[in-house]
Amino acid sequence: MSILHRFLRAAVPERFRPHAGVRSFTDPNFFLVILLQFASCVCFIRDPWFGRFFFTFETNLLIALLALVIVASFAWEESRLGSPRGANLLLHFTLLVPFTMFLTRLFGASPARAFDSSLFGLLRERVAELGGFLGINQQVPEFLKDLFVSPLLPLTVLAVLAGCCFRRPALRFGFLFLVLAAGFLAALKAPEGSALYCFAATAALGAALLLQSNPAANAIACGRILRELERETDRAAYRAKLRIATETLRRKELDADTAVRLTRDEYPDVSAMELRAITAQLTGDLVTLHRLLELRGDRGGTILTTCPELGTENLLLRGVAEVPRLLFALCFALLWIISPVDLIPDAIPFVGTLDDAAVAILAALSFRRPFRG
Repeated sequence: MSILHRFLRAAVPERFRPHAGVRSFTDPNFFLVILLQFASCVCFIRDPWFGRFFFTFETNLLIALLALVIVASFAWEESRLGSPRGANLLLHFTLLVPFTMFLTRLFGASPARAFDSSLFGLLRERVAELGGFLGINQQVPEFLKDLFVSPLLPLTVLAVLAGCCFRRPALRFGFLFLVLAAGFLAALKAPEGSALYCFAATAALGAALLLQSNPAANAIACGRILRELERETDRAAYRAKLRIATETLRRKELDADTAVRLTRDEYPDVSAMELRAITAQLTGDLVTLHRLLELRGDRGGTILTTCPELGTENLLLRGVAEVPRLLFALCFALLWIISPVDLIPDAIPFVGTLDDAAVAILAALSFRRPFRG
């Protein structure tokens, strides 16, 4: 990553470098992001994949919800696209339009395809005919039908749910990037669409995200640390707590010996035993009183880590980011289990239930992150 950062510093002007973000409605980057999002939508509209004679865009409920889950995770849960307020918050909502079109282009079914002669398409037609013969088509919810408009869509939903189970943002976003990159490469080869328009629309959307990119979690965390510690009347304790909290934020974790060394700078005249007792008291306050840090045990002993909510500014938007993912996981698991269509036929002994079990496990794991303690 350091090599990439050095390359961007050398190749990209200061004004357009990543992490500049959008500061206000009068910031030139705000208008550039809006323009790039609009350009992305225009390129998708011109793409014949959405209709050879006129633009046809039928909203798939699952794809729209998938776009909301991904954008909310980036923008509100991890604060990777600036602080969720003002101009940034508006751009978060406008981002949903081109990003939903992007996911539809990658994993949806093209309205320009008159007849799907693939095995998946033939199977879908036969299931629809059987449902019409039995009279159950009207009783099947539309969002369940949306799940099987494309062979890539159920696999993509499974992959996103699997990525949501990762606790570390780097693993979660890296996994998601691989899923989107694989879908993008497949979309370029779609016979109904234009690779040029697809690439141009994706490039404009990527440039908009790059301009808006501004990881605000650390800034939000530092502000919360200062607000929590301003009630401390003992100046030495205040400075020691501030050192421990900010160093834990910088390193992601802090061992006991490092915490003692940081405390020594504020209490140079006390004995080693007293210093450890003071450090234990200060770290205990940071964990239980201020709720800024957490204690976690590993093979090397007890270490300090930051609270998961430390870098979160708006608890309401964080809930908006978490609830759709949980409902998405629960509904998808239930619908997949009761659906007659399976990746592995249930008729195969033992092996036939593996796909249903895998979906249930992924759905259960997705509930772990918001309620971890």
